[in-house]
Formats: sequence, C-alpha cells, structure tokens
Amino acid sequence: MLRILLSNEQELLLSYLMAEAKTALEKKDRQLLILVPAQATFLMDRQIIEACHVAGYMHVRTMTFEKLTAQLLSEIGGRAKKSMSIEGLSLLSADAIGRLPMQALSMSKDPEIHKKTASFIRALMQEGISPERTQELSEKIGGTAGIKLADTAKIYQEIAEQLGKTPDYADMESLACENIRESEYVSSSDIIIYGFDVFPGRRIGYIDTLSQYTDVRLLLQGDENLSAVRRLAQLQNDIEIQHLEGKVERPLDIALAEERLFMGARAGDIKPENIRIFCTGTRETEIETAAAEILKYTQNHRMREVALVMQNPADYAHIIRDVFMKNGIPYFLGGKRSLSDSKSAEFVITALEAAEKWDDDAVLRLVKSGFLPITEEETEQLVIYMKEYGIRGFHMKREFRRGDTEKVEALRSRAVFPLLLLEEDMRGMKTAAERIASLRRFTHETQLAAKTEERAALFEDYGLAEEAGFEKQVMEKMESVFMQMELLLHRPLHAEEFRDILSSGFSGADISTVPPMSDQVQVGSITHGIYSDVHYVIIVGANDGVLPSANADGAQLLLPHETEMLCREEEFFPGTMDSDEQKRYIKRLIKNTKKLDICYNKEAGQPSYMIAQLLSIFPQMEIFGESMPVTIEGGLRMMARELRQGLLGAETKILPAYIKNLEARERLTSMIPQLTMKNIPASLTREAAKALYGGMKGSVSSIETYYSCPYRHYIEYGLRPQETESFEETAATTGTYAHAAMETLTRNILSAKEKWAELSDETLDEYVDKAAEQALFEHNREVMRESGRYAYLAKRLKEEVRYSAKAIRDQLMGTSIEVAGSEIGFGFWNDFTVKTPLGEIAIRGKIDRLDIAEADGEKYIRVVDYKTGNKGFELTELFYGVDIQLMVYLLAVLNLTKYRSAVPAGGFYFKINLPMVTPEDEYGERMKKYRMSGFLLAEKTAMEALDNGEKELFSMALRTSSDENMPIRSEAGFTREEMAAMLNYTKKLIGDAAVRIYGGNIEIRPLLLMDKLPCRYCPHLSICRVDDGNCMAKEGYKVGKQEILEALER
Repeated sequence: MLRILLSNEQELLLSYLMAEAKTALEKKDRQLLILVPAQATFLMDRQIIEACHVAGYMHVRTMTFEKLTAQLLSEIGGRAKKSMSIEGLSLLSADAIGRLPMQALSMSKDPEIHKKTASFIRALMQEGISPERTQELSEKIGGTAGIKLADTAKIYQEIAEQLGKTPDYADMESLACENIRESEYVSSSDIIIYGFDVFPGRRIGYIDTLSQYTDVRLLLQGDENLSAVRRLAQLQNDIEIQHLEGKVERPLDIALAEERLFMGARAGDIKPENIRIFCTGTRETEIETAAAEILKYTQNHRMREVALVMQNPADYAHIIRDVFMKNGIPYFLGGKRSLSDSKSAEFVITALEAAEKWDDDAVLRLVKSGFLPITEEETEQLVIYMKEYGIRGFHMKREFRRGDTEKVEALRSRAVFPLLLLEEDMRGMKTAAERIASLRRFTHETQLAAKTEERAALFEDYGLAEEAGFEKQVMEKMESVFMQMELLLHRPLHAEEFRDILSSGFSGADISTVPPMSDQVQVGSITHGIYSDVHYVIIVGANDGVLPSANADGAQLLLPHETEMLCREEEFFPGTMDSDEQKRYIKRLIKNTKKLDICYNKEAGQPSYMIAQLLSIFPQMEIFGESMPVTIEGGLRMMARELRQGLLGAETKILPAYIKNLEARERLTSMIPQLTMKNIPASLTREAAKALYGGMKGSVSSIETYYSCPYRHYIEYGLRPQETESFEETAATTGTYAHAAMETLTRNILSAKEKWAELSDETLDEYVDKAAEQALFEHNREVMRESGRYAYLAKRLKEEVRYSAKAIRDQLMGTSIEVAGSEIGFGFWNDFTVKTPLGEIAIRGKIDRLDIAEADGEKYIRVVDYKTGNKGFELTELFYGVDIQLMVYLLAVLNLTKYRSAVPAGGFYFKINLPMVTPEDEYGERMKKYRMSGFLLAEKTAMEALDNGEKELFSMALRTSSDENMPIRSEAGFTREEMAAMLNYTKKLIGDAAVRIYGGNIEIRPLLLMDKLPCRYCPHLSICRVDDGNCMAKEGYKVGKQEILEALER
C-alpha cells in the first residue's frame, strides 16, 4: 500500500515521522525503515534519539535506497553479482571520450567533462532513456544541444556495448524489485521515505514495487503538482494522498517573505524583526559578519540550529575555515569531495607517471609526498642531495656515487624499491586487472593504507573533523575504483592510457562528508543541502547573477533552455536546475526557519534582485553594514583594519570596545606599537660588527653591495645565508664557466711565454680547447661533463670563448701591449690596504688581465675584467660607489713595487660573447661588437700605445677627437690629474664604507639610481620587507664628469 503525505510545512512532516518512529519503538511488533538521502542518515539518527528520548534503538532503521537494495540482494543471493557504479561509469566515459570521434565533448577544455558526461548518462539510464532514444532526440532538436546530445549518445552506446550483461546500479534495483516478494525483510517492515524532492523514473518504479508488498509512506513538502506525485499516480490509481493539517507558528515577517518573495507584493507597513539585510565590502567581511551574528545567537541557542548557506560553498570554504577557527565556531561543511583531492590518490597517479617515464618532476613529487618508505627527516636529506648533485628522475634508478653516499644511497634504495617493482610490473600491454594487481602490491609495499589512517588521526588531533572523515574513506573509495576497472575494462592498455583512465576514475569518485554528532553550524549549498532542525538561516553571496544563478548546476552538460526543449519531446528528461527551481528552494529555506539574514558584498557587484524584492515587500527594512565582532580573537582583523584607517583620520567603530575591555585592551596595547613601527633595524655595536664581519677586510663586491644597500651587505657578508646548491646550469653558472675558461686560457698563454697577438687561429684554437676542457673539470662538480643535456651548452660556451679570444688577439695586434698577468690576486696577505679612522682595511680581489704598454719612456698599465653579461662603465655609478672595480684594480696594481712608477692608463670590461653577425658584416663591423667599455687616460701617446685603430679606437668604445690635449671626447677620458683624483676618491669610498660597516650601520636604504632600484632582483626582500611606506630609498641622479670633479675638489 502506498500513501503520500503532503505538507507545505517541513516541521509537520518531521513531527509525523518522529511520532511514527516513537510508536515503532514502543510497539516493537514491526520494523520501521526510514529511507533518506545518503548525507541525511546521521542527522536522522540524531533526531530520532533526541525526539524519542532513547540512547539507541533496534526496531527503527535509517538507511538509503542503496543499502536497502544491498539488503534485499543479500537475502536472495544476488549480492555477489558485481555492478557498475558511478565511478565505473566515469571510467568508461573517460575511455570513450579519449577514443571516439566526437564533435563537441572531446574538444572540451573542461577537465571534468568525463565526470559530467557520466552523471548525465546515469540520469538517462535512471529515466530509462536508451542510447537510441538519445540519438533520436539529438536529431530532433539540432543546434549545439543536438551536437552535445549526439556525442553523449555515442558514448552511451559504447558503454552499453562494453557493459554487456554487467548490470549498473539501476539494474540491481530492478533485480531487487523482481525478488521483493521473496523478502521477509521487506514484508516484516513498514517503510517511510523522507527528505527527497525528486525521483528518477526507475526509482519511482522501485517505490511502486515496494508498496505492493508492504506499507510505504512517502513524505513530501509540497502539493499534488510535484512530479513524484504525478508519476506515481500514473502507476497506481488508488494512491492515498493525505494532507497533514496543522499550524506551525512562525514569525509574521518570515511568513510574509516566504509567501510574497519573487511576486513583488507589499506587506504594508510591517517592519521586519526577524529578517535582516547586510551589505559588506568583501566575501571575507561577509563571513566575519556572519560569525559575529552566529556568536550572538548561540549565547542562548545551539550551534546546530544555525545554517550558513550560499550558492557555491567552494567559493567561501577557505574563508569560513579561517574566520570560524579564529572565532571558535564549530561547523560542518556538507557536500561531496572528489577522491582525486586526496594526497593518497595523487600519490598513486604520480607513482604511475614516475614508473612510466621517470620524469624529473614526477619523481621529485613522489619523493616529497611522504608516502614512500622513508621518514620525513630522511626525505629532507634525500631531496637536498638530489638538488645539490642534480639528480634527475632517471638517476634515481642508479646507485649514488657523489659526495658522502653511504647513508643517502641507503635512503635512495629504500625509497625507490617499490617504484622499481611497479616499473617492472607496468611494462608492455596489459589488462586493467593485471595493472590493478600491480598497483595493489605497490600500495601494500608503501603502506599507503596505514599512512592514510595516520593522516586522518592527525586531522582529528587538530580538531578538523571534516578532513579526518574524508581521509577515513579514501582507501575504501580507491579500492572501489580499482574493482570497477577490473570489472569493466577488459582490453589491453598501454601504461599511459591506464593512468589517464584511472585518474579520471579518481576524479569521478565522490566521497560524502558525514556530519558528526556534535553541536555544529551547518554550512552548505542552498539547493543541495539538507538542513534539519534549523531555526536561523544566514544566506551569503546574495549578489546579482549569483543568487539565483542562471545555471546553478554546473555539473550538467546541458543548459536550462536546452533541457526545456528536450522536455517537450521527453516529459521527464533529466536536466539542470533552472532559476525558478532555485527560487523554490530559497523560499522553502525561508519557510523552514524563524530567523533570516541575507548578505551581499560590494566586491561581487550589485545585490541580487531577491534583495530588491524584500525591500519592496518591507519598505521599512534597513540595510545593515558589517557586524561588530563578538570575540576578542574574531575582532583582531577588523581592529587592525580600523587602526590603519584611523591613522588616515577615518572613524573607528571597534576601538572603543577594545579600550573598555581589560583583556581586549591588552591585545590592543600590543598592536599599537606596530602602527608607528618603522622598518628601521637598530645599528650594530662596533663589537658586534667586528664579531660578525671578522677583522678589517673587504672586497670590491662587498663595498659595492654596501653602497647599493647597507642591509643587503649585512645579510650577505654578515649573516651569510646559503641556499642549497643546485646541480644544474643557470645564467649565473654558465657565465662563471665562460669566465673561468677565459681566465685559464689567459694563464696558459702566459705560462707558455707566448705572445697573444702573434698566435695563429690554429694555435689559439688548441689553447681554447684545452682551457675549455680544463674549466669543465673544475666547474660546478663537472655537471656539463656528466649530463648529456648540457653538451650543446658546453659547445656554445666554448665557441663564445674561442671567438672572444680571437677578438682579443686582434685587439692586441699592432699595439705596444704585452699581457703582463692573469688572475692577479691582491689583499690576501694584507698587501693592499686602505687607511680609515678605524684602522687599515685589507681589500681583496683578483684581476683578470693586466696589460702593459711602453711608449716614450713611460710604462702604461691597463686592467681588463672579463664579463659574460652586459656591463658598461658609468661614471655616475663610480661616484655613488656601486662600480669601483676597475679603479680598485688600478690601485692594487700601482701598489705593487714594480708598477709604482707606472702610469694608470685605463680600466675596461670585456664581454665574452658570441655576437650575432651576418655574412654581409665586414670585419670591422664584427669587431665593433667586441669593443670594451671603460675609461682611458686621455693622452695621444697612451691611446696609440693601447689601441691599433687608425682613425678611431678599434678595441675601446670611446669617442676620439683631433684635439691633441684631449683626444678622448667621452666623459670616460681623464687627464693624469683627473685620474689621480678619481683613484683617491675611490680610496675615500672604501674608507667611508669601512667606517660605516664596522660602525654597525645596517639601515634598509637601497640606492635609487637613474630610476633603478636594486630591490627588484634582490633575493632578500622577504627578510627586509622593504616598502615605500616604511623605507626611504637613497636617491641618486646622473652626474657628469665636470660635476664630479668639482665635487671632489670641494
């Protein structure tokens, strides 16, 4: 017998259900089965316990339709028959989409297209719509919807053929229906169905069959126009339909809102007392406002009486977690999560990827996953070793031989052992069942189940019940996907194909989060949540286009208007939830509560027209702003915001409350100093500076770094943090190699006592080859020799050195220059010092090349520094102390006994490079690209001695003049007096820097020079936290030679 009990009041339906449960518990003559949606079973159990005042019960069972089917099949011996689940359908959909030619679905960029297709096909199956009928409908409606439907029909047909005699879940329900007459379980029970809004066609048939063998009561909120009522009436003529009568007391404003919302009718001059509208700035402040109102409400009520609802909970999940934890609000976010969200599933897919190709990224992710048979500390050690020695993915298969390998090799061996077994098992074409068997062995070797349980326990310890509940179901759901693959996929699969299909299966496997029994706020979707025993509803995100949404159910393939067209052809065609259906859910939510708050935020745009409707119904309704926090912790964010705004003269709201409360005042007191905090580190004492930097010593780069930013100097030369070295080539390391090769080349030529300018191409090539090979041995732990992928890079770098060496030779030919030294070190034995008020400071460095030229009885010296990047000499940079290298090199050479009488004639940067040239470029044009940048003694004799150009300089990028007294027109041309002044100025720069460094100055004051700030590429920004508000840069400006010389005279 089937009875349908209808009511517009959910409370009446629930009261009826609780009364029937209580009667069943008291009489104990027949079992009462209460069928509810999966996510409502725990809620229903809790309500029965509370309403019936029992600790537990035996004669009332709460279950889902799926559990009832399993019970029936176990009675008749059909439970052993395996069936296709939604996970299996998702697997087959992914397989078909990847193989079949289609017009729309295969071109979709939606990563979950297979999941949506599976969901849609399942809905078609449940309605009894065949693949043939689906194809027929696609041809009738045409257009975009027709194309999508035709693709679906093709996949549906493929799946039907693959299934053969394997049943899907709906088939299992049909099998159960066929054998209900034999079930004592059903005949000895009464059934009440509660909590559903719609039923697919096959489920309607299930209910009809059940009612033929036992008493079935269907409780629905609504009237006779509900689709379930109409469909059941088509099957049974004698259905008893009963309207539950009764009056539910609810506030007048709530009743009027439910009645007139979306109709626009006014409610007169009633000022609502139980409905409020809030307008906030952002989603974050929406949730902060909701938290404040929840805390006020729950001072006299239970948390579980509150429901926080929105269109899409995923948009708010992280904000709710943050704000509710700060305010101490327990909550449960209902809904489903994909198995692919779990770290365990990610580990399995990554392992398959790694075992297939030993891809660098996949292997590293696997090592870092925490699921391999090594500890967290051992994982860190292994990762550091991999980075230091450039261990790529495939290197993990081989024994480690570099560095201290004994311990780390043991770690590698343990870590990759399960992966090596998996690699062996996965080779070749194998069936899904064979590959699943290999995966099970792999998960057993890595103890994945035990580690997943540990994760669940850890979440529980931190009070994250939702995460713990999810983790507890992961391995069971994973095994379900494995079983579906074994059941449904019988053809041989490549490893990559298997991995893709399995990944799709994980994505399509949903895990329902089960609500705990504790007192918690219910959080979820307006249209998909089950909110029982709720008296206070807070709706957030009530913005235009969001609530109601044009397409609320993004999990469907078809849009509402497309579904509407299909419903004209097939009355109960499954489709999306349109705007009108959403309105019904919203009105039902309002109807079932006693207090309502609706919130929208300005960040998301205009308010929903639902708010305009409420303002129309209640002309006296006010719109409130953001609520004041209730707890001290919850208000800290708002307090910080107000304090910052207060500095700008804005009005504060929460500040008076913090001043009045003693505990809050203490928190406020601790925050106030941060308002006026300047990002100015305290200076070091002289003793601390000496202990940090050591004795009075420095280098060119340390002095330049200090003038660029004192704080950066403090970090790099005082604190000296070190990154783990990577066994790989970067722009910096390749430059180091080219520089080292050129230094080695210069040293080798000098050692052989050959003159560079006289070397033939063939001889120079031999020198270059030898120097490049020697540099490879000494460079970056021989990475370019060990790794084949750097072979081309090494070859190109050698060519850069080769062409640069020939350019240097050509620059030296015809001049008076002799290369007098290479890699000349200075300052390491205190042989080059600068006097300062604090004592002498030793400056250390190494000169790449020293050139000597003799003319007219004088000895001219020129220093050359090799660079691999673009580096030019700028007089302004010298003036501000950020480019003193060449001047310091000259000072260091002049400090040597044999060169003290020499004339400083210049300093230059030579770029090691392989410039772009065309066959049409003449020799002179090509050599211009090797011209050096620097400064030169502006004397004709020196110029002629150091360069072989006839009308213009051949080797140096300086402009010449016919003026005998000043043959260099560039501002980098100095007289002897000017050169001496610049050298003395360099000494002064070194002395001033030394006094400030050892005096403890570590201010955060980067040099802003010619619109360039060094912070842009500084790796220490997260330490100094430099910003415009708290740190003033030292501003420099471009200056000319005359201006600098005049400044030096002053």
